[in-house]
Amino acid sequence: MSDEPAREQAPESLELRHLRAFVVVAQELNFGRAAARLFASQSTLSRQIAALERSLGCVLLRRSTRYVALTPAGRTLLDRVPAVLDDLDDVVQATRSASGELAERIRRLGDQFADLTYADVDALRAAERHYALMPIMP
Repeated sequence: MSDEPAREQAPESLELRHLRAFVVVAQELNFGRAAARLFASQSTLSRQIAALERSLGCVLLRRSTRYVALTPAGRTLLDRVPAVLDDLDDVVQATRSASGELAERIRRLGDQFADLTYADVDALRAAERHYALMPIMP
């Protein structure tokens, strides 16, 4: 049994758009400028930040009509979440790239059958057997 405290998991309801909105508001410390950068309304950003705060169970920004300031929790999140978002963007790009590579491989393997017509019954059956046995993974 370990003496380390149990690590708490992130809430299931965190939304990327809320995290991205938080980063921009926290960088600008101004809802108007953040809204302009994100092409969103200030009220939309305010609702997104409030939803993020509810999900995390802590206040991230102190705000009034005159100022916006990060709380210690907000500073901690701002220090770490941009790297997480960048990593996630890299994961999405790599996944999409792998998907494109697989689709291209399948296309190339099927090139030999590209000119078949329904009249080519024997060739179509051969193509069907070929695709049924074709390995998907590299």
